[in-house]
Amino acid sequence: MHILLAGAIMALSVAKQENQKRTPLQVFLDYKPLALPEALVTVQDLLVHVQSSVLPRNRVLQHIVLDGEYLSEEGEKDSAKLRLHDYENIELHSRKVLELALEGLENARELIPAVKEDLLTSAREIRSGNVEHGLNMLHDCVLMIDWFLDLITAIESAVHREKPWLRVKGQESAPGQDEGQRAYRTFEPKEGLLEKFRDLEQAQEASDLVALADVIEYEIAPVVAVWADELPSILTQMKAETAEA
Repeated sequence: MHILLAGAIMALSVAKQENQKRTPLQVFLDYKPLALPEALVTVQDLLVHVQSSVLPRNRVLQHIVLDGEYLSEEGEKDSAKLRLHDYENIELHSRKVLELALEGLENARELIPAVKEDLLTSAREIRSGNVEHGLNMLHDCVLMIDWFLDLITAIESAVHREKPWLRVKGQESAPGQDEGQRAYRTFEPKEGLLEKFRDLEQAQEASDLVALADVIEYEIAPVVAVWADELPSILTQMKAETAEA
């Protein structure tokens, strides 16, 4: 009898906990309540719905807070496994794409010139026999280059798709040039750079240190140097458009 009673009490306790767990979910977008379609099941469903059907094109989700805890980038990748009914409060915060791009370019203005110098140092280290140190520096530079390319791609596709100053040179600055020529080499197609990285990989696989250092110094570093030179002007244009937006 005592065992049955104890079991009943435990069952009631579990049921009570389940009821408490299923408190109606509240979702807020930029501090305003957001009504959800019933078809949404996972956090990923929610994020896709908000980004594609709720937010205007010029805004993106920046922060996701689940019951008071920020969702990390890794957590966001696994958001299809997170069930909405497991949460009581979800806060979504968005930001203008233009603002995020400008912030990224401000960071790049400080970082990209340093990457150029580190590439040259990496080549010198490899030539002088400090191969491990040189390769470690190269690895860090490649990570920064990947980050910058992602930033530029985002700006070109989402922010300035229809901006003439980005696509072509103005007649006042370059008379007589082809209309399709890029205003900034930073935004040129990246196939040539990818080819240089393939040369880099081939030299590394062949353990050809001379060729490796040459590719770094004479092929990749000059591209990064162009980025560094053009960033101040690009930032000026971006800030002007931010003021207009």
